[in-house]
Amino acid sequence: HGEGVPKLQMDSLLRRYSFVHNAGERFAVAASEKFLCVNPHITERLQKTYPRRKDKIDTLWTWVNTDIFQPQPLPRDVDPFRVVFAGRLDEFKDPSLMFMTIAELRHRLGGKVEFHYIGTSDPHRFPEFAAIEDITVRHGFKDAAGMAATLASVHAGILTSEFEGMPRFVLETLAVGRPVAAMHLPQLEAAVHAGVSGYLVPRSDTRQTMANDLAQRFVEMRNAMENGEMDSARIAASIKTFTPNTQLARVFRYHQEIQDARGLTAAPSFS
Repeated sequence: HGEGVPKLQMDSLLRRYSFVHNAGERFAVAASEKFLCVNPHITERLQKTYPRRKDKIDTLWTWVNTDIFQPQPLPRDVDPFRVVFAGRLDEFKDPSLMFMTIAELRHRLGGKVEFHYIGTSDPHRFPEFAAIEDITVRHGFKDAAGMAATLASVHAGILTSEFEGMPRFVLETLAVGRPVAAMHLPQLEAAVHAGVSGYLVPRSDTRQTMANDLAQRFVEMRNAMENGEMDSARIAASIKTFTPNTQLARVFRYHQEIQDARGLTAAPSFS
C-alpha cells in the first residue's frame, strides 16, 4: 500500500523516515512469494523497479466490509447539504483544494452546507480552512461501526487527492449508498460512475477551476437527490467487486498455491 510523493508532506512518520519505507519495500519484494499492491499503477511501478522479480508482483484491490457498511436510505432533507471526508490530512490529499471546494459550494448553495471531517489531523495548518471552520463538524476518530453511522448521516463524500491506492474511504462511502465527487484518479473509474455513484472531475491548470468544477458536481448531486433521482442501493452496487468474498478469494488461492509448492498441504485422510 505504501506510496508517496517525496515533495509532499505526509501526516505520518513516513515524512521523516522515508528510507525505512524504501528499505522495507526492497526487503519485502526480495523475500516474499507474492507481492500484492493496492492498484495497478503501483504494481506497474514496482515491476519496473524490480524487473527480475516482476512475476511475483500483482494487484490486490482494497475491499470494504459490507457486513458493516450497508446501503442506507438517503436523507430526505438536502438542506444543509452535508459533505464528508475521512482520513489523515496529508498534503498529497490536497486538503487546501478540499476546503476551497466546500467554500465554493457554500457560496453556490447560499450557505446551506456542512463539512464533516472524520479523523485526527489538525485542519488549521491549512489557511483555506478558516473560510469553512464555522460550518465544519469534526468527528475525530471513529471505529468501523461509528464510521458507517456517520457516513449514513451525510449526503456525499469528497476526495481531492493527487494520488491514492484504492481509497477505502471512497469504497465505504459508496457502500453506505452515498455518492462521491473526486478529482480524477484512474483507479476510481472502477467504482465512481458518472451520474450514478458520483463524479470524477478532470484536473485543471488552476486550483480555483478544480474547486469550481467539484462544487458544481455537488450541486448536481444535491439537485438529483432532491428530485429523487439517486438511489442508495444503486450507488452501493458500484462496489460489488470490492468485497472480501471477491478480493480475499485470490489471497486464499495464493496461500494454497504456496503451500502446495512447499508440500505443506495435508493429504486427505480416509477412515
